[in-house]
Amino acid sequence: MAYALSIQREASRDIVLQILSRLWQTKLRSISILEKWLEKTADAEIIAGLKPQLIDERRHLRILGDEIKRLGGSIAALSRENRLGRPFALVQTQPNDFYRLSAFHFGSKAFTLDRCGHMMQLVDIRLGRTLEQIVLDEERHIRWADIRLARLKDVEELRLCQQLMERVGGMLEGVWPKPWLELNRRRAVSIVARR
Repeated sequence: MAYALSIQREASRDIVLQILSRLWQTKLRSISILEKWLEKTADAEIIAGLKPQLIDERRHLRILGDEIKRLGGSIAALSRENRLGRPFALVQTQPNDFYRLSAFHFGSKAFTLDRCGHMMQLVDIRLGRTLEQIVLDEERHIRWADIRLARLKDVEELRLCQQLMERVGGMLEGVWPKPWLELNRRRAVSIVARR
């Protein structure tokens, strides 16, 4: 029985590591997006808002890397993986700040917020606190973007922004399914087994 539990915990740890690696890659891509965006934009409000977000993203990358190492994983090969190329390329190619805000904050960041918020309940306390910290920062970043997008009054522009959000979210969803579904399946099996 103890051996079976050990195997199950090991498998769960591997799944958590896969998901953390996706989060780590998301943060690495986010840093690149923010650095390039800061070079492109001339809007002082956007610059003032993105600079602290860049600092937060770098901190998230570091603490996720620490958690990956603590759980026995390695980040050496993660920076070379290109699973997240398409959604972040879509964000990068947007012609103006409103579209980038929509794609990045309500596509990528909202997706990350959702995943971290859900995962907090399924992991150990230490990792849960790390994810909670990321969730709080992502919520703050999304609120900031929401205030900026509230200035957009053109209905057609709003519709295009909504489509961008959905497209980026869908692309990210396509990168996550296997480990995410496995984590949720194991959680459901664990709950049923306890009853």
